[in-house]
Amino acid sequence: MKKLSLIFIILIVIFLIVGGFLIFRQLGISKLDQAFNRIQDIKSIKYDFSIYTRGNLLSKQTVWKKGTGNEMKVKIAMNDGMILVYDFTKSLGYAYTPDNNKAKEFKVTGQPEEFSAEGTETAFLNEAKTIKEGNLLFVSKGKLDGKDCLILYFLGSEGLAKHWIWDSYGISIKTNTKSTELKRENIEVNVDIPDDIFELPAGVEITPS
Repeated sequence: MKKLSLIFIILIVIFLIVGGFLIFRQLGISKLDQAFNRIQDIKSIKYDFSIYTRGNLLSKQTVWKKGTGNEMKVKIAMNDGMILVYDFTKSLGYAYTPDNNKAKEFKVTGQPEEFSAEGTETAFLNEAKTIKEGNLLFVSKGKLDGKDCLILYFLGSEGLAKHWIWDSYGISIKTNTKSTELKRENIEVNVDIPDDIFELPAGVEITPS
């Protein structure tokens, strides 16, 4: 009889622990959804985006995005010197190489809302969708670079992975897996970005589309 009572108590404790974990996880998911909803509040943004593989810098970009829809402009400066500019006010884009002061023009096709270059709302929303569809284990709170974050713990193909989601705007500012680290740093949101940031320098040789 005592043995049965002990088993019953153990089962109740397990039930309470699992139930509490599931409730806490669901509350975290609710807060995560609220954070992702704030992605739409980003009207302009500037930041550095770096990817590291096993501690070594693989690539780094500086990103500027201004406006939405047909008023959207995006500039991505890569660490290899290439600069990409997308200008939806003209439905044109440019691949510019400063070393030879040449640029290749190309048509920017499709709807602006479907455009998913780094820094755009669509890119952030796609990232949020991928995160939500992952095997989320646990959500906690913390700070990174002075920003209030939701810290997400995932079980993936490489084991435990972590995302730091900036609560104010719903974007991932750091992701850690066993082999890769992604970081968005020096972030400025809803600041005035001059139009000349998206213009090619005078004298550039442009190859038409």
